[in-house]
Amino acid sequence: MKKKLFFLTIILFAQLSTFAQLSGTKTIGGSGADYSTIAAAVSALHSSGVNGAVVFNIASGTYTEQFAINSILGASATNTITFKSAANDSSTVNIQFASSTSSTNNYIVKFNSAKYILFQAVTLERTGNNTNAIVLEFAGTTNNNSIKNCVLKNNLTTAAGFFSALVYATNQPSNDISFITFHNNSFINGSIGIYMLGVSSGSLNAGAIITNNTFTNQYRWAIKLSFQDAPYINNNIISSTSANSEYTAIYNVYSKNGMQVQNNRITGNKGFGVRMENCSGQSLAGLITNNFIVFSGPGAYAFHYSNSGSHHIYYNSVNLYGSSNTGMYVNGSSSNNIRFQNNIITVGSSGNCMNVTTSTNFPFLIADYNDYYFPSGNMGIWKSSTNLTSLAAWKSASNLDYNSINVNPNFTSSTNLYITGIGGVSRKGTSALTSPNVSIDIDGDTRHSVKPDIGAHEFSYDDFAIDNIIINSFYCTGKQDIVRAYLINNGNTLYDGIMNMSYQLDSSSVVSEAINISNLMPSDTTLISFTTPIQFNTVGAFNLVVKHLSVSDINSSDDTSFQSINVGLMPSISWPLDTLVCAGNTIILDAGTGMTSYLWSTGATTQTISVDSVGVGLGANYYKVTVGLSGCSASDSILANFIYCISVDNILSSKDIQFYPNPSQGKVWIKTKDIDINDADLEVYNSTGQLVYSAKFDGQAIDISTFKSGIYYFRLSSNEGQILETIILE
Repeated sequence: MKKKLFFLTIILFAQLSTFAQLSGTKTIGGSGADYSTIAAAVSALHSSGVNGAVVFNIASGTYTEQFAINSILGASATNTITFKSAANDSSTVNIQFASSTSSTNNYIVKFNSAKYILFQAVTLERTGNNTNAIVLEFAGTTNNNSIKNCVLKNNLTTAAGFFSALVYATNQPSNDISFITFHNNSFINGSIGIYMLGVSSGSLNAGAIITNNTFTNQYRWAIKLSFQDAPYINNNIISSTSANSEYTAIYNVYSKNGMQVQNNRITGNKGFGVRMENCSGQSLAGLITNNFIVFSGPGAYAFHYSNSGSHHIYYNSVNLYGSSNTGMYVNGSSSNNIRFQNNIITVGSSGNCMNVTTSTNFPFLIADYNDYYFPSGNMGIWKSSTNLTSLAAWKSASNLDYNSINVNPNFTSSTNLYITGIGGVSRKGTSALTSPNVSIDIDGDTRHSVKPDIGAHEFSYDDFAIDNIIINSFYCTGKQDIVRAYLINNGNTLYDGIMNMSYQLDSSSVVSEAINISNLMPSDTTLISFTTPIQFNTVGAFNLVVKHLSVSDINSSDDTSFQSINVGLMPSISWPLDTLVCAGNTIILDAGTGMTSYLWSTGATTQTISVDSVGVGLGANYYKVTVGLSGCSASDSILANFIYCISVDNILSSKDIQFYPNPSQGKVWIKTKDIDINDADLEVYNSTGQLVYSAKFDGQAIDISTFKSGIYYFRLSSNEGQILETIILE
C-alpha cells in the first residue's frame, strides 16, 4: 500500500509540474497583468520552464530593473521565449538601470547560458555617467538568442573601456556564445557598440549576425568581433564623431571562413573603416562588398589589413577627404590572396590610395578595374617608403591595376557617395569576378551583367524603348520589305555596342539579329534596320512585333512595339507569247476572270478587248492591262506585230509545217508534209517587228545563233500559202 501511494505521489507531482510550465501569451505590467515586473516573469521561467512558445507582452512604461536569464527548461527552436513591447514600439517600453562605479553585475540583462530568447521592440538604457554601463551581457553556454528592433544606449561618449560597451560577450574556455543575432536595432553612445570575444583561433564561435542596425557615436569601436566563424555584418549604418585615433567601425580579429561585410554605410572623423587582423577566408573567401566609407579627419584608413587575406573586396566606395589618409593598407607577413576590384578610392591632401608594406610576394591575387582619385595626394606605396605619384607608376611597380583608372567619380557630395549623373566610372567595372560575387549594389539594384559601374552604387541604368516601326500597313503576296524601327535610349548612360533585336510576324519564325549601335547618348534616338527582309506570302491580317533583347533593361513596358499589317492576294495574268498577226485579222486579248478591276492601255475597262491593224497600221503594237484584286494590282503586256500577208485566206496549217526545236539553241529546222516549200520566202522578225533575216528557203536549217536571246517570228511564204510561227531563242 505504501509503494502504491509513493508512485501516485510521483505521478501527481509530474502532472502538476507539467501544468505549471509556461506557454502562450503572458502580460507584464499594467492592470491585471500576469507579472508586475520583467524580473518576476524571468523568475517564473526559471522555476517552471516552458512547454511551448511563450510571448511576454510588456505594457508601456519605464521599468527600472536588472535581471539575469539562465538556462530555461524546455526552451528550444520551437519553444522560444519572447519579451516585447505590447505596442510593438521600442519607445513605449524603457527598461532602465543606472550605470555604476563597480564592474560587478554590470548589466541590465545578462544572458547566462540562456537559449532561444528574443528581445523585441524595447529600449534598454543605462542611465547616469559612470563608466560601468554595459547594457547586455552574454556569458556561459548561450546561443540562438536575438535582439531585434530595440534601442540600446548609455550616456557615455568619450569612454574607451570594455565595461562601457552596450553589448559585452566574452568567452571563457568552457563557454560557447554562438548564433547571436542583432537585427534592426539602434546602438547609441558607449565605448563599444557590440563587443564579442571568442575563445581562441582554434575554437571559433559561429553564427554572429549583425544586420540592418544603426550605430551612433561609439567612441572606440562600433563593432568588434574576435574568434568568430563566418560572421555576417551587413546593411548597417555606422557613424561617429569620435576623435579617438583607434576608433573602428567594423573590427575583426581572427575571424575566418566566409565572413561578410556588405552594404554598410560608415561615416567617421578619424580611425578605421574596416579593420582586419589575422582574418582569413580559409575554406570560403570573405566578401567585403558594397560599402560606403567616409572619413573627414586626418590619418584615417578605409581598409586596414594586417596578416589577413583570402577576401574578395569588390564594389566599395571610399572618400577620405581629410589629410594624410589611406584607402587600402596591407601589412604583415601573411596578408595574401586578396582580390581587390571595382572599388573607388578617393583621398585628400597627402593621402595614399594604396599603401602595401607586407613582406609577402603576392598580397593581391588581383587588383584591377578600380578608380583611384588623388588630386592632391599620391597613388600609393608599394613595398617601399617611396610615394608613387601617378597611377602609371603604381602599375609599373606593382604589376597590378592594368585596367584601373584615375578619374573623379563625381560623388553627390563629400559625405554622400551616390553618383547621380554620368560619371567617369560609368560602365568601367568588370563582371568577371571570382565567386562568391554579388550581382546587386548597395541598394539591392541589379548590376549590369557585362559592364557594371565601379563603386558601391550602380548608378548607370539601361532603359531602351522601341518606337514607330517603319513599314507599310498593306502588302500583296509575293512582296517583301525591310523592317525598320526607332530605338530610344531612355537610360542615363551612353550605349555603344551590339544590341540584340528581333521581329516576328504573328506565329512565323522569329528573326533575330545583332545590330551595332554606335554612341547612342541618353534621350537620343537611332533608326535601326534589319538586314533580313520580311516576306509576305499569305493573305490575311497580321501583327508585326519588334523588340529589343537587352537583359539589363530596367523597364520592360516599352521594350516591344507592334504594327498591324494586312496582306492581299496578288492577281495573276496568264497570257500567250507575243505574236505576229496578219494585217486585217482580229485577235481577242483576255486578262482573265475574277478580277475586281481592269484597265487597258486603250482605255478599256473590260476583261477582254479586240484588236486589229485598222487604225494602228502595220508593225509592232503593245497592249498593256492592269488588273486589281483585293487592293493588289498587277500589270502585263503583249506585243501584236501586224504584218502584210499574201492572202489572208491562204494560211498554212501548223499540221502541214512544223518549226523545231522550240525553244532553240541557235538552229531552226522546218519540216513539211506533202507541201513543196522549196524556194519559199523566209523572213524572221524580232520582238519589235523589225525584219532581221530574209532568204529563199533551201531545206537547210536556219542559223540564228548570232542573234540575241528572245522571241522571234518566222514567216514562210510560198505559192501554197504562208505560216507564222513564234520561236524562242535561248
